[in-house]
Amino acid sequence: MAKFAGYGEKRPLFLFITGRDPKAAKKVALIQNTAFKDERVALGAKFFRLAQVEADQITRSHPLYKIVGGRKLPRIVIISLDGKTHKKLEGRISAGRLFGAMKSIVRKDFKRSLGSFVNKMRKCLNELDKLESEKRRLENQKALAAKKGPKSSKVKLLAKKEALLAAKTKALGEKMKELLAWTVPPGEKTAKKD
Repeated sequence: MAKFAGYGEKRPLFLFITGRDPKAAKKVALIQNTAFKDERVALGAKFFRLAQVEADQITRSHPLYKIVGGRKLPRIVIISLDGKTHKKLEGRISAGRLFGAMKSIVRKDFKRSLGSFVNKMRKCLNELDKLESEKRRLENQKALAAKKGPKSSKVKLLAKKEALLAAKTKALGEKMKELLAWTVPPGEKTAKKD
Protein backbone atom coordinates (compact mmCIF):
# COMPACT_ATOMS: atom_id res chain seq x y z
CA MET A 1 0.00 0.00 0.00
CA ALA A 2 2.72 2.50 0.95
CA LYS A 3 4.55 1.86 -2.30
CA PHE A 4 1.35 2.60 -4.24
CA ALA A 5 0.76 5.74 -2.21
CA GLY A 6 4.05 7.18 -3.38
CA TYR A 7 4.45 5.39 -6.71
CA GLY A 8 7.89 4.27 -5.50
CA GLU A 9 8.75 7.76 -4.30
CA LYS A 10 8.34 8.78 -0.72
CA ARG A 11 5.56 11.28 -1.18
CA PRO A 12 1.89 11.05 -0.28
CA LEU A 13 -0.44 10.49 -3.22
CA PHE A 14 -2.89 13.11 -4.45
CA LEU A 15 -5.33 11.21 -6.64
CA PHE A 16 -7.85 13.07 -8.81
CA ILE A 17 -10.57 10.66 -9.90
CA THR A 18 -12.67 11.85 -12.82
CA GLY A 19 -15.53 10.52 -14.91
CA ARG A 20 -16.42 10.46 -18.58
CA ASP A 21 -20.05 11.53 -18.37
CA PRO A 22 -20.83 15.20 -19.26
CA LYS A 23 -22.11 16.06 -15.79
CA ALA A 24 -18.86 14.92 -14.16
CA ALA A 25 -16.82 16.62 -16.91
CA LYS A 26 -18.37 19.99 -16.01
CA LYS A 27 -17.49 19.48 -12.35
CA VAL A 28 -13.94 18.42 -13.29
CA ALA A 29 -13.51 21.61 -15.32
CA LEU A 30 -14.87 23.67 -12.43
CA ILE A 31 -12.39 22.14 -9.98
CA GLN A 32 -9.51 22.57 -12.44
CA ASN A 33 -10.41 26.23 -12.96
CA THR A 34 -11.02 27.10 -9.32
CA ALA A 35 -9.60 24.83 -6.61
CA PHE A 36 -6.53 23.74 -8.59
CA LYS A 37 -5.73 27.35 -9.51
CA ASP A 38 -5.89 28.48 -5.90
CA GLU A 39 -2.38 29.57 -4.96
CA ARG A 40 -2.42 27.63 -1.68
CA VAL A 41 -3.35 24.40 -3.45
CA ALA A 42 -0.84 24.96 -6.26
CA LEU A 43 2.03 25.61 -3.85
CA GLY A 44 0.98 22.78 -1.55
CA ALA A 45 0.97 20.32 -4.46
CA LYS A 46 4.77 20.27 -4.26
CA PHE A 47 4.45 17.90 -1.29
CA PHE A 48 2.55 15.24 -3.27
CA ARG A 49 2.73 12.80 -6.16
CA LEU A 50 -0.11 13.88 -8.41
CA ALA A 51 -2.17 11.48 -10.51
CA GLN A 52 -5.44 11.62 -12.41
CA VAL A 53 -7.46 8.45 -13.00
CA GLU A 54 -10.78 7.71 -14.69
CA ALA A 55 -13.26 6.21 -12.21
CA ASP A 56 -13.92 3.20 -14.44
CA GLN A 57 -10.30 2.12 -13.89
CA ILE A 58 -11.06 1.52 -10.21
CA THR A 59 -13.48 -1.39 -10.03
CA ARG A 60 -14.73 -3.11 -6.89
CA SER A 61 -12.03 -5.76 -7.36
CA HIS A 62 -9.25 -3.12 -7.24
CA PRO A 63 -7.13 -3.55 -4.06
CA LEU A 64 -7.56 0.11 -3.14
CA TYR A 65 -11.27 0.34 -3.90
CA LYS A 66 -12.16 0.78 -0.22
CA ILE A 67 -9.93 3.85 -0.05
CA VAL A 68 -10.42 5.46 -3.47
CA GLY A 69 -13.88 4.26 -4.43
CA GLY A 70 -16.92 6.42 -3.84
CA ARG A 71 -20.33 7.57 -5.00
CA LYS A 72 -19.70 10.98 -6.52
CA LEU A 73 -17.43 12.29 -9.23
CA PRO A 74 -15.12 14.00 -9.42
CA ARG A 75 -13.34 12.78 -6.32
CA ILE A 76 -10.00 13.59 -4.76
CA VAL A 77 -8.30 11.13 -2.45
CA ILE A 78 -5.11 12.09 -0.64
CA ILE A 79 -3.27 9.11 0.81
CA SER A 80 -0.51 9.33 3.43
CA LEU A 81 2.87 7.69 2.97
CA ASP A 82 1.96 4.65 5.03
CA GLY A 83 -1.41 4.33 3.32
CA LYS A 84 -3.21 4.28 6.66
CA THR A 85 -4.53 7.81 6.55
CA HIS A 86 -6.52 9.23 3.70
CA LYS A 87 -8.77 12.19 3.05
CA LYS A 88 -11.55 11.86 0.50
CA LEU A 89 -13.42 14.76 -1.07
CA GLU A 90 -16.30 14.14 -3.48
CA GLY A 91 -18.57 16.17 -5.73
CA ARG A 92 -18.24 19.91 -5.25
CA ILE A 93 -14.70 20.47 -4.02
CA SER A 94 -13.70 23.93 -2.85
CA ALA A 95 -10.14 25.19 -2.57
CA GLY A 96 -10.58 25.62 1.19
CA ARG A 97 -11.71 22.02 1.78
CA LEU A 98 -8.99 20.70 -0.49
CA PHE A 99 -6.27 22.74 1.19
CA GLY A 100 -7.51 21.58 4.60
CA ALA A 101 -7.17 17.93 3.53
CA MET A 102 -3.70 18.60 2.12
CA LYS A 103 -2.62 20.29 5.38
CA SER A 104 -3.72 17.29 7.40
CA ILE A 105 -1.65 14.82 5.36
CA VAL A 106 1.41 17.11 5.25
CA ARG A 107 1.25 17.52 9.04
CA LYS A 108 1.17 13.72 9.44
CA ASP A 109 3.85 12.77 6.88
CA PHE A 110 6.22 15.74 6.99
CA LYS A 111 5.66 17.03 10.53
CA ARG A 112 5.40 20.49 8.98
CA SER A 113 2.78 23.17 8.61
CA LEU A 114 1.60 23.48 5.02
CA GLY A 115 0.03 26.83 5.91
CA SER A 116 3.38 28.15 7.10
CA PHE A 117 5.11 26.86 3.95
CA VAL A 118 2.53 28.53 1.71
CA ASN A 119 2.71 31.84 3.58
CA LYS A 120 6.51 31.93 3.43
CA MET A 121 6.56 30.92 -0.23
CA ARG A 122 3.96 33.58 -1.06
CA LYS A 123 6.15 36.22 0.58
CA CYS A 124 9.12 35.02 -1.47
CA LEU A 125 7.12 35.07 -4.70
CA ASN A 126 5.84 38.58 -3.95
CA GLU A 127 9.39 39.72 -3.24
CA LEU A 128 10.55 38.09 -6.48
CA ASP A 129 7.86 40.01 -8.39
CA LYS A 130 9.11 43.26 -6.83
CA LEU A 131 12.72 42.44 -7.72
CA GLU A 132 11.76 41.61 -11.32
CA SER A 133 9.86 44.89 -11.58
CA GLU A 134 12.87 46.75 -10.17
CA LYS A 135 15.12 44.96 -12.66
CA ARG A 136 12.95 46.09 -15.61
CA ARG A 137 12.91 49.65 -14.27
CA LEU A 138 16.70 49.59 -13.90
CA GLU A 139 17.15 48.30 -17.46
CA ASN A 140 15.06 51.18 -18.77
CA GLN A 141 17.11 53.66 -16.74
CA LYS A 142 20.34 52.09 -18.00
CA ALA A 143 19.20 52.47 -21.61
CA LEU A 144 18.48 56.16 -21.04
CA ALA A 145 21.76 56.71 -19.16
CA ALA A 146 23.76 54.93 -21.88
CA LYS A 147 22.77 57.70 -24.29
CA LYS A 148 24.78 60.10 -22.14
CA GLY A 149 27.87 57.95 -22.55
CA PRO A 150 29.45 54.97 -20.74
CA LYS A 151 31.40 57.19 -18.34
CA SER A 152 28.32 59.00 -17.09
CA SER A 153 27.95 59.07 -13.28
CA LYS A 154 24.39 57.78 -13.74
CA VAL A 155 25.70 54.66 -15.53
CA LYS A 156 28.06 53.90 -12.62
CA LEU A 157 25.31 54.44 -10.05
CA LEU A 158 22.96 52.16 -11.97
CA ALA A 159 25.67 49.48 -12.18
CA LYS A 160 25.93 49.54 -8.36
CA LYS A 161 22.14 49.28 -8.05
CA GLU A 162 22.17 46.38 -10.50
CA ALA A 163 24.79 44.53 -8.45
CA LEU A 164 22.74 45.08 -5.28
CA LEU A 165 19.64 43.82 -7.05
CA ALA A 166 21.51 40.71 -8.25
CA ALA A 167 22.64 39.99 -4.68
CA LYS A 168 19.08 40.35 -3.36
CA THR A 169 17.79 38.03 -6.08
CA LYS A 170 20.43 35.42 -5.28
CA ALA A 171 19.64 35.58 -1.55
CA LEU A 172 15.93 35.19 -2.28
CA GLY A 173 16.68 32.20 -4.51
CA GLU A 174 18.56 30.55 -1.63
CA LYS A 175 15.66 31.21 0.72
CA MET A 176 13.25 29.62 -1.77
CA LYS A 177 15.52 26.56 -2.11
CA GLU A 178 15.44 26.17 1.67
CA LEU A 179 11.65 26.32 1.64
CA LEU A 180 11.41 23.79 -1.18
CA ALA A 181 13.56 21.45 0.90
CA TRP A 182 10.53 21.26 3.22
CA THR A 183 8.77 19.25 0.49
CA VAL A 184 11.27 16.40 0.84
CA PRO A 185 9.88 13.77 3.20
CA PRO A 186 11.80 13.12 6.43
CA GLY A 187 14.64 10.67 5.86
CA GLU A 188 15.03 11.55 2.17
CA LYS A 189 18.03 13.45 0.88
CA THR A 190 17.60 16.80 -0.81
CA ALA A 191 18.94 17.39 -4.30
CA LYS A 192 22.63 18.24 -4.55
CA LYS A 193 23.48 21.92 -4.66
CA ASP A 194 24.59 23.42 -7.97
